[in-house]
Amino acid sequence: MSSDIKWEWLDDGGWIEYDAETTRIIETAYAAQQKTVVLNNGFFRAQGGYEIDFRRMTQKKKRTGFDRRVRRSGPAPGTRPSPARAQQLEQEFAKYKDPDSPPEAATIGPEGIELLCRDMGIDPADPVIFVVAQKMEAEKMYIFTKKEFMKGFEALGLSSPSQIRQALPQLRRVLEEMPLFTPLYRYVFKYSCEPGKRTLPVDVAVGIWRLLLLPKFPRLMERFLEYLQHARVPQVSLDLWNTLLAFLQADHGANFSTYDTSGAWPNVLDEFVEWCRKPAEATPAAAH
Repeated sequence: MSSDIKWEWLDDGGWIEYDAETTRIIETAYAAQQKTVVLNNGFFRAQGGYEIDFRRMTQKKKRTGFDRRVRRSGPAPGTRPSPARAQQLEQEFAKYKDPDSPPEAATIGPEGIELLCRDMGIDPADPVIFVVAQKMEAEKMYIFTKKEFMKGFEALGLSSPSQIRQALPQLRRVLEEMPLFTPLYRYVFKYSCEPGKRTLPVDVAVGIWRLLLLPKFPRLMERFLEYLQHARVPQVSLDLWNTLLAFLQADHGANFSTYDTSGAWPNVLDEFVEWCRKPAEATPAAAH
């Protein structure tokens, strides 16, 4: 089995990679074109067993029936990257790499990514670039390593950035369909954090929210962004980042009449709701 093959399941906090033994079990069944595989090894045995459905790409706990999404990355079963494609991707990477990055650790930096976006036919501020970064499993914003670049294009089955033009409608589905969008949204937090940091500066978070969430929830997000400026919130935690999406999707009633203050929402959201409930003349918006 190729070391590039990775199977993961979606936890509340993001994607978690299966251990080596479980990955081998899953991949063997997947390559054999089984419809499902039961996990009864190690941890999974102690939990009563789990079943992976390859058609739905879900993992179900047999005791409870609760399921979570799973995903696979890497070359197709029984195949290796084409030498011709690998060579072409090497040449493509060379076009965008930072000339100042060391040969043994070559990377594509911000200028190269801007050129890459132009060749893909998108604006650098187009949120679909997050989908491309997710396909590459990129770990740092505005930086693509050679391995990430190669992995991303192999996952897409493409040989050059110009070919992404034809794949854009499929990639944009990730931004439009909530089951696909949610894992992307969670990925973007880690992707956007500085190495070693566990929070995002609020200005960075706001910039990303304007790209990802404002088009989906325009009225409520405008109010929330206004509140962040009013309250001078300095940093955004992973908890706030993740729960904000659930908060925006929930029905809280007119003027948050059914909002559950005893729920597990972060304090920032509780305080935002209280701020919204104040009489209109008490809010900064009333002065305009």
